[in-house]
Amino acid sequence: MFFAFFVGYEPYKITHASDQFDQLYEWAKELIRRNLAYVCHQKGEELKGHNVPESPWRNRPIEESLQLFEVKTNGLIFVFFSIFSI
Repeated sequence: MFFAFFVGYEPYKITHASDQFDQLYEWAKELIRRNLAYVCHQKGEELKGHNVPESPWRNRPIEESLQLFEVKTNGLIFVFFSIFSI
């Protein structure tokens, strides 16, 4: 942000993603409900490089993804939230 002030730009308002957590959380749940997102347990090493295989959790039932997302947000496990287009 220092660079923006240095070149003479002054933003109207500085915000952080954490300021909007409740809204982002609801949007994430809605994407899962619409089957546009899922909870993935793949490790970072498995996602590197070209020709990454499709996640085996992509076709997980919606209710199961919602339940795992709730568990994750309660801090019990760490999962990767994936959004995909159909």
